[in-house]
Amino acid sequence: MTTMFLLQRLKEAGRQKRKMVPCIFTLLNAYLGFLGILAATSEAYGLVVICILLAVCMDVLDGYSARALGAATMLGKELDSLSDAISFCLLPSILFYCWRGAWHPVISVAVAFAYLAAGLVRLARFNSTDQSSRTTFCGLPTPAGALICVFLIMCNAPTAQGICCVAFAMVGVALLMISSLPFPSFK
Repeated sequence: MTTMFLLQRLKEAGRQKRKMVPCIFTLLNAYLGFLGILAATSEAYGLVVICILLAVCMDVLDGYSARALGAATMLGKELDSLSDAISFCLLPSILFYCWRGAWHPVISVAVAFAYLAAGLVRLARFNSTDQSSRTTFCGLPTPAGALICVFLIMCNAPTAQGICCVAFAMVGVALLMISSLPFPSFK
């Protein structure tokens, strides 16, 4: 009886350790988003780019490790969405505003919030539907949206024309995130 109990406890401990691996990647994603926000407010835009690229890597690794280890949990799914909200919704919004929000504060806030709101709706919609067996995503995934926005910001000069271009593009990306268009899933 005691031996069976110990074996069962060891087996359970192994399962718990496996479940921690994806959560570590997820929390690293959130940390990188937080660090990126601090960098954006300090106008360290190169560091923002690095943070978002690494956050995308952590997001890929958390999903991959959860599937590979059989460690997918509802807690992990929710934690992943919260981390994605920081790194791929809030960070690009703050980056846009910090990049040239003073250009036109009202429009800049509206564009930044539109992007943030669309990303949050996209994540909530993903969590409220069963997407486990799908080969496509409904709407542009938030990591892809964040990469597009960061690329646009880094490739445009902070002139009135460049800012308008990025603002329109961010609204377009926001609309793609909440659209019903299918985007490939690379799971």
